[in-house]
Amino acid sequence: MSKKEKAVQLSQSAWSKTKTAVARTKQKAMVAMGKADQTVDISFNQQKEIFNEHYEAIKKLNKDATKVLDILKDLSLAIRHWLMTSLWYSMEMAMVPITRKRPRR
Repeated sequence: MSKKEKAVQLSQSAWSKTKTAVARTKQKAMVAMGKADQTVDISFNQQKEIFNEHYEAIKKLNKDATKVLDILKDLSLAIRHWLMTSLWYSMEMAMVPITRKRPRR
């Protein structure tokens, strides 16, 4: 497709979008004045409801995932603390000399 054909197609597309926008504006004005019925797009409304349901589910999932990540972070810190303290304790025990005093008779 040549540049000229693309330009013609683009201008036709822009013109059709402009006509559609003017027609929508005219329809909205007629509805506002009460001279026309409001148009209802059933399939759009159904898709909007489905989208809103999925959007809410994703928001909840994101919130729950954030909580899980926070819990895992706290758990990893607790495990790290436990490991460090148990290693420290075992190191201290290793450094204590083992001496037994013989009981006096």
